[in-house]
Amino acid sequence: MAERVSWKCSFPGCGRNTVGPNSDDPTKKINNGIAAHVHAAASGGPRYNPQMTSDERRHISNGIWMCRDHGNLIDADYTEYSASTLRDWKSQAEKRASDSLKFPTQEAVSKDATLIQLGSKIIYFAHWNAIHSQEWSFELVAPFIGNSDLLNNYVLDFSSLPEAEQYVVIESQGDAREILDSKIEISSEGKCLLFLKVGNKPNPTNPHD
Repeated sequence: MAERVSWKCSFPGCGRNTVGPNSDDPTKKINNGIAAHVHAAASGGPRYNPQMTSDERRHISNGIWMCRDHGNLIDADYTEYSASTLRDWKSQAEKRASDSLKFPTQEAVSKDATLIQLGSKIIYFAHWNAIHSQEWSFELVAPFIGNSDLLNNYVLDFSSLPEAEQYVVIESQGDAREILDSKIEISSEGKCLLFLKVGNKPNPTNPHD
């Protein structure tokens, strides 16, 4: 279970590593994680489901890997953290681990990368590829928020997205624009290239107004 999420806590926004070296013994490790139950193993426990068999309660599908702090939290306040919520977190954590096999980690992203945001759910590390007036292109390095599936769906469904989602924000420029059109291509070197046609720069609004 721990290996399927790269030994990281599955609580959204945590991502704490739960395994490391034992400082007293070079042959041993420290495990600071918990295999928490989605549905409790015993009657009266958090989210107990009487319809489940003993084998189902012991199965890996009924567990979620957490750091000790969040493992204790989800059981202490179990009315706040439903079984459905925990299953969603488990799926998201495994997706992040899967993406980490294909993309560099945030620590490995070069310092000259910028963050670009597409709509309200996608933020990527990227390098500027080219800029010509209202035509921008980027080499996408790694997801920061979201994933490749969300990105592909954003581009494929762009014409049917609500107008409020058709925008891009560029960290390095301190700029935000309306997106008029978007396209993704994979270069011959295997790089993911994002092409955007953007609107004119809007007049800034005084935040006091």
